[in-house]
Amino acid sequence: MMALHKQLKSQHLQEWLQLIDRAGPLIELFSTMLPYTGRRSLHGYLKSWAHWTEFCDCAGVCPFRPTVMTVANFLQVSSKQSSLGVATAQSRALTWVSKYAGLFVLKEALSSPIVRSYTVPSELVLRKEAAPLPLSFVVFLESQILKEVGTAADRLLMGCLLVLIWSSLRWSDATWVSPSSLTIEEETIRGVATKTKTTVRGMPFAFLTCGFLSGTTSVSWTTKWLNLVQAALQRISEAFPGFEPDFLLPIYGPSPDHPMLVAPMPRSQGIPILRRLLKASPDALLVSIGAHSPKVTFLSWARQVGASEEARMAQGHHRAMGARLNVSLHGRDDVHAALALQKLIVHRISRGFRHVSPSHPDAPRRRKTSG
Repeated sequence: MMALHKQLKSQHLQEWLQLIDRAGPLIELFSTMLPYTGRRSLHGYLKSWAHWTEFCDCAGVCPFRPTVMTVANFLQVSSKQSSLGVATAQSRALTWVSKYAGLFVLKEALSSPIVRSYTVPSELVLRKEAAPLPLSFVVFLESQILKEVGTAADRLLMGCLLVLIWSSLRWSDATWVSPSSLTIEEETIRGVATKTKTTVRGMPFAFLTCGFLSGTTSVSWTTKWLNLVQAALQRISEAFPGFEPDFLLPIYGPSPDHPMLVAPMPRSQGIPILRRLLKASPDALLVSIGAHSPKVTFLSWARQVGASEEARMAQGHHRAMGARLNVSLHGRDDVHAALALQKLIVHRISRGFRHVSPSHPDAPRRRKTSG
């Protein structure tokens, strides 16, 4: 993942320098350093900019000093590709380039009301949100690992999915987690995602080793899963000396019974596997299940048990705002709040899952009646 990241970063830097060089004296203030943003977002920005320059070349207009009508025409054409009739992605890309390249004429054109109108849907639509995974599915994954059902590769991937669920990680976060860096401390397993959507400084996470079935067996799913991980690391080390996987969700190689951590599994390949596993579990429901479902599962349960906002933010690795930001920066390696929330959920589920207590601010309130 790091080698791929460096390769793409070098490619994006070359494209950025070519953009700066082409603009030349039209740039009023700029930095040749490529500003940090997510790899996926940066690729999209530069791709949209390429489409913009092609549009301007056909129209005989300078892409660095366009008129308001030229920008509006470009967004109007781009909006036809969207089911919502908007060109938000293209507008965001042009705004990003104009900001960091110092293209003030383009930036001013983007602030025009007629241009901004192409970023607002003409009709109200329901926002699609990933649905949380059912509790029965999480228990199903743990039981499959404990009973050693299926191939070693299947159980290895099931364990990786459980790490995402318990730690509330994005799919992309897990592709930046080195399996060899996971550490066991008493009742917890800790790790660090070296790069995420929101930071390049590393994002620590932790989850309980017990799982939901620890009371019915002498070992937990984490014990057997870590054994599978160590065996896979040993095989890849023997097959490719010097290669150290820096990703958690793996493509496991040619042998399902003797998996290796060959390459990071892309989301496009992992989601069909997730849905296949869901079909094999009880109470399967595939509606709105996607790559974000593992992340939101514990967060949805946290609201149901009435956990505090601070605990939910810690579990979801969400950025704090205002005064909370200083607190979170000084304590960014502290995962105790997330672990405490996980213990609360395990405790509540062991007693029988209950919804939000009436005293919680999110709970519905009964209308007062007279008499």
